[in-house]
Amino acid sequence: MVFTYSGATLYHGDYKDTLNDQDNIKLIVTSPPYNIGSGGQRRDGKRKEGIFDPKSFTGITIYEDSFNDDQFYQSQIEFIRWAISKINKNGCIAYNHKNKSKLKSIQSPWFWLLPLHYNKEIVIQQEVVWDRGSTHNHDKNYFYPQTERIWFLRHPEGNYKLNNKIIRSDFKGGLGDIWKIPVNSYSATMTKHQASFPLELVNNCIDTLTNEEDLVCDPYSGSGTTFIASVEKNRRFIGSEKNFEIFTNACERIKKHFKL
Repeated sequence: MVFTYSGATLYHGDYKDTLNDQDNIKLIVTSPPYNIGSGGQRRDGKRKEGIFDPKSFTGITIYEDSFNDDQFYQSQIEFIRWAISKINKNGCIAYNHKNKSKLKSIQSPWFWLLPLHYNKEIVIQQEVVWDRGSTHNHDKNYFYPQTERIWFLRHPEGNYKLNNKIIRSDFKGGLGDIWKIPVNSYSATMTKHQASFPLELVNNCIDTLTNEEDLVCDPYSGSGTTFIASVEKNRRFIGSEKNFEIFTNACERIKKHFKL
């Protein structure tokens, strides 16, 4: 199945099947599954009391999120290699992921990003901290984690250009490397997705790394946020989502957002 609107196309299917013919992408903005491995139910509702939820932003039930670590690491390496082959020489990958506690130790995307960087397959241009203002993936032996990361990855021989002239109320003249975007600015109720990322996060990436009519891609489209941001910013978009229920919900959200 395919959904199209205003220069944007969303495919139902795995990115390796649906997007493999694409190239010359200027920006990939995406957030793959995190392999949190928590099957427990969410327990929200404490933020209004000024304290952290007992268990929020985990308990993923709509798609598989518990894999053998070696298998998961390899899948992420394969994805990044695929992504770097699809962006143009001066393009960029905005890769949203997180450091997480699992099996009583820290597990970080640095584990698979650094070998690619040292082998000169990619350049890790920058790490931005996303302060969500809430916590998730709890463990009593850790300080509550309330941040995620956006790693900006580029070609080793590329000419990376950042147009950081965005005016934000909290940082005049440009964005810093900590983005304070609270969870209450978006919600699972609004997106019908248990792990969506906010529109502001995608807007920051599009505004600083692309120009109008550039091609933006999200191989893990989820709730369709990158689709919406691209259309609103007059960028072309191509994306995929392999889970049919999530794909259908994304299409409905996009239709509602644009009053189609």
